[in-house]
Amino acid sequence: MVIMKVGVSLDKGGLINRRSTLKGQIAQKRQQISILNGKIERLKAAKAQLVEVINESSDYKKKVQNLDIDTTLWMGTTKNKYEDLKYRIEQALADYNKDLQGVEESIEDEIVRLSNQVQLCYAEISSLHSSISSLNHSIEN
Repeated sequence: MVIMKVGVSLDKGGLINRRSTLKGQIAQKRQQISILNGKIERLKAAKAQLVEVINESSDYKKKVQNLDIDTTLWMGTTKNKYEDLKYRIEQALADYNKDLQGVEESIEDEIVRLSNQVQLCYAEISSLHSSISSLNHSIEN
């Protein structure tokens, strides 16, 4: 039996070879999914650790903000130096926390991107299975 496909005729052997090629592509896609899932899991673990660091940083900022020192006993430059230093530490912690949150967002974006690639691979595998099914039908007839 000869099937015409895009101007190319394939005999039964050609159909079987094509089916074999498609099965190889499915195996490659499954391997790709496995690699992508590994990356996603590592990113999720890194994100979880980063969230802990962000929470700790927020706690430190709150401790500095709530530092209970009676500044009424201080006067002049000592009081001003303390208030300035406290303000700079609060700002540094706020900036650090903001930077960490930016990294967290970048990690989440990468997780989404990789997850989309996984879904695309599954769609491609489905399409390859459909092609194999069609080839199987042609081979049997």
